[in-house]
Amino acid sequence: MRKVLLYLSALVCCSTNVLAIEGPQSMTTGIVIGGGNFPHFTPQAGNDKWVAYKNYRLVAKTYTEYSGTWFQPVDSVSYKYSNGRGGQISVERPNYDESVLFDDATTYFYNAGAAAYDNRLFRKQTFNDSNNVLSLTYATWRLSAGAWKDSARYQYTYVAGTQKIKESMFQLWVGGTWAHDVPSVLTYDGNNVIDVSSNSYSASYIYDNNNNIISVIDKVAQHGTGTLNYNERKTYTYNTDNEVATYILERWNSITNNWDNTERYEYTYTSGNLTQSIKYIWNNNRWETYNKQLFTYNANDDKTSEITMLWSAVTSSFVNAARESYTYNAIGLLESVTTQKWDLAGYWKYADGNTQIRYYYEYYYTTGINNVASAQPVNIYPVPASNELTIALGNTQNQTSAIAIHSMNGTVVKQWNTKDNTTTADVSTLPNGTYALYVKNEDGVLRASKFTISR
Repeated sequence: MRKVLLYLSALVCCSTNVLAIEGPQSMTTGIVIGGGNFPHFTPQAGNDKWVAYKNYRLVAKTYTEYSGTWFQPVDSVSYKYSNGRGGQISVERPNYDESVLFDDATTYFYNAGAAAYDNRLFRKQTFNDSNNVLSLTYATWRLSAGAWKDSARYQYTYVAGTQKIKESMFQLWVGGTWAHDVPSVLTYDGNNVIDVSSNSYSASYIYDNNNNIISVIDKVAQHGTGTLNYNERKTYTYNTDNEVATYILERWNSITNNWDNTERYEYTYTSGNLTQSIKYIWNNNRWETYNKQLFTYNANDDKTSEITMLWSAVTSSFVNAARESYTYNAIGLLESVTTQKWDLAGYWKYADGNTQIRYYYEYYYTTGINNVASAQPVNIYPVPASNELTIALGNTQNQTSAIAIHSMNGTVVKQWNTKDNTTTADVSTLPNGTYALYVKNEDGVLRASKFTISR
């Protein structure tokens, strides 16, 4: 189900009902240090949506921009992993990748003159034994030296025995050493963050009885004095299903010493999916309609489009302006995000400045192919198989089962998802030999069995 997701000061790491609501996603590939978030609090955050095949991880994404007749390369990112780690992009934040547990990520900028990609940004993460990120370091490419040069980093500490971040330390690389420390400390009330404090920023959070955030007030340091002054206040209301119904943004007026209305959002849901968002701006002491967003979904509740319509004061109606379209691969992973503009002739078209991001994945192992015996077995027959293999899943709770057949060198030769209690696989085209079958349900339990094909 698609709801308004709260990404307040990037506090997705915490076990709260935490919002991304400020319109369509920007389309860049994360060159901005910190992914645009400061303080940075999401090093170990997972995805908002369960994907049946969690053993797939993002290995690359490309960003292109439309110019006249085709989408031209702008930049790309490649990811490397170790120790069975991985991660996937969230469709709600398709341009944000710093919740992915990569070891290394390299961003390349396309050099049109040389028709080649040049090094641009290098990010490296280190982890503790619980797979929590201990550090995230940024380096930029130094052309004169032909090498990466450290520029900034985050370091994290955690509440003992948990994934709750206790402190996020930001540092700059200056004169051969890490300097200009900016620590950000989180305070919890049970599982909820109630305060974030640093020497340049602070935020306080208030929750209702359902652990929904109802108010966030932040302060930023005044230039020159370093004094923390009020900056913004965010207020939320919820419907009976604990879905965000309204969101109001206010900014502090230092002249009148009051909060001034700035923006207001109203949300509509259908069967748990966010289907409409209307934005208002405060003008002339009243709320004026600004735009409307419409969202569509496929049968798997994956968002397929996000249309932005602007309010026309002349016609007193909404007019199409922009559209984002989302596509998915065969197992439900986000494959592309493409933008279009509305043509006055009455149709969607590609125009200069439209963009497309494409995502690429690979399968990885949390259980080795040689350790099938250590997993719970799967009931399969006949063994040996010849042309068809039957898999008895015993799926009595209507869970999605992700199934994959691997050769003994680890290659995925077949894969599919099903909610059936029993499923079959056509193995008639596979050569004789030994294979491993993996089954993973929504509850995360992995089952596996070896079998042979003989004809």
